[in-house]
Amino acid sequence: MPSLNQQIKSYIALEAARLMVEHGIQSYYHAKTKAAAILKVSDHRNLPTNLEIAQATQSYLGIFKFEMQAKTLREKYQATLRIMDFFSAFNPRLTGDILQGIVSKYSDIYIHVFADSENDIALFLTESYIDFKLESKTFSFTTGESKSFPVFQIIIKNLIIKLVVFPTLGIRFSPLSPIDKKPMKRAKYKEVERLFKSYTQK
Repeated sequence: MPSLNQQIKSYIALEAARLMVEHGIQSYYHAKTKAAAILKVSDHRNLPTNLEIAQATQSYLGIFKFEMQAKTLREKYQATLRIMDFFSAFNPRLTGDILQGIVSKYSDIYIHVFADSENDIALFLTESYIDFKLESKTFSFTTGESKSFPVFQIIIKNLIIKLVVFPTLGIRFSPLSPIDKKPMKRAKYKEVERLFKSYTQK
C-alpha cells in the first residue's frame, strides 16, 4: 500500500496533469506548485517529479480525452510535417511532448533546427514574410554544462511553433529532457510521417 506521502504526490501529479491539459500550463514546476496550492499541500517535499507528472498527464489524456487526443495528435503531426518540409534546409527534428504523444490542444510544437548562426533562421523567416518572436531557452547536457539557445516562435494557423536553433554540429548532441534528465529524443521527418500514418489509420 502506498505511503501517505506517495498518495499526496499522486494527487498533486494528477491535479498538475489536469491543469496542464485543461488550462494550458506548460511549465511542470508551475503546474505542480499550483496543484499543491489547490490541494492545500504546503510541504513542497511532497511535490512529484516532472516524470511523475508526465505519466499522470498521459493517464489523464487516455481516460478523459482519448478521442480528442488522437484527433489532436493527427493534426499536430500533419502540421509538423509541413513545417519540417518548409525548414528542410536546417535538418529539423521534432521533439518534446508531441513526439512523446502527450498532447492537448494547448501543446506547442517544438522543433530543433541546426544552422551556422541564428541569423540564418531570422533571414529565412524574414524572406518568407513570416513574423516571429525571438526568445531563448537554457538546456543542460550530459557534460554537466548548461547553455542558452535562441528560440524563434512563429504562429501558423493558430498553432504555436517554437524553433530552437542549435549549431550545425549540435545535431550530434541532444540536450537533456526536463522530464527524465536523459538526452532528448529527436525525430526526423520520416519518423514523424510514420507517427502521422499510424494515427490516420486508427
